[in-house]
Amino acid sequence: MQINSALRNASNIGFLIIAAVALARLFWVLPMAQLMLLGAILHFFAGLLVLPRSSANSFKKAFFLSWPYFVAGTVLVFFKLSNIFYLIPLAAPVSAFCGFLVREKWQRSHVWVAAPAFILWAVVVGIAYHSITPKALSHDFDIDLNEAAPIFSAQMLDGQRITSEALSGKVTLIDFWGTWCAPCLQQFPELQEVYERFLNHPEVGILALNTGWSGDDPDKIKRFFDLHPYSFPVAHDDNSVSEDFGITSLPHLVLLDKMGKIRMRHTGLMREKGGLKAGLIQRIEELLQEEQDLNQ
Repeated sequence: MQINSALRNASNIGFLIIAAVALARLFWVLPMAQLMLLGAILHFFAGLLVLPRSSANSFKKAFFLSWPYFVAGTVLVFFKLSNIFYLIPLAAPVSAFCGFLVREKWQRSHVWVAAPAFILWAVVVGIAYHSITPKALSHDFDIDLNEAAPIFSAQMLDGQRITSEALSGKVTLIDFWGTWCAPCLQQFPELQEVYERFLNHPEVGILALNTGWSGDDPDKIKRFFDLHPYSFPVAHDDNSVSEDFGITSLPHLVLLDKMGKIRMRHTGLMREKGGLKAGLIQRIEELLQEEQDLNQ
């Protein structure tokens, strides 16, 4: 009876962890990698601190604690709602088991087992988090381009539509991004600085275009910008713009010249601090100067 009660409590706590992670996603718009990390930490400390001691073995308690998360992760993988949630079925039970293991060994004064188990868990979770955070695919800007850009339109957050026709005659920077994409959010401060640099320039346009991947919708995007008050124009891809531009990974920057030709692409996070801002400003100014030289 005591065992059944302990295992039932474990499952209840598992459901509470799912609710906590869902609320974190809903209200703070955390990237998916951070949600995986949050879930792993909550399962570990639930096993370490929350559940009462019982005669049930650690494997069984870890299963009952983590099965709600396991099922949720499996559903997300099956419906392909996220390309990184495949780690949830692994992160939750492994973290829960490690939490139970550290607790039991510590209570039995087996510090020589508890301490390495905690360190191993922290290292494994850290590696997992690092591995699912998108890396820079290139440190350089791919500038030797002269491709025709597709005709497109997208919905702005105020409900109006932005079209390629409206951007004609401008050097236009389009940043394809997602609320769940940590590198996308990391480069927003530099994108804001570039936007402010050309704010009053009539021949430069900047647009942050959310791809709509992994469940991003206008409401979620608005909540993000309520918490992060960037001022550059933002739109939501409701018309396959990302697919038309050949976007397969984020973040992805595309720079168009005044004729609507793709002149530059950059995929991934620019690791050097200030490198993105400097590179974008330089390339935008080069395209503006190129137009002036042609008109002389």
